[in-house]
Amino acid sequence: MPEEFLACPRCACLKFYSRRDGGKMIFFQVNTDFLPIGTGVNPSDLSKANFSSIHCTGCSWSGEISDLKIKG
Repeated sequence: MPEEFLACPRCACLKFYSRRDGGKMIFFQVNTDFLPIGTGVNPSDLSKANFSSIHCTGCSWSGEISDLKIKG
């Protein structure tokens, strides 16, 4: 069974970004346990990311991981 991911509450996009220490952007998805899962070239490097404010890659929404919705 494929893993399910949470979606942006505004546009239902499944991919988000945040910033690591030093300002570098990291991209991720969030599973239904509200845990960030890395995507892209370096998916395992989420250790220094700040997830207090996340941003949708599909629209201008930003907020907290707890604001995300189950896509459906």
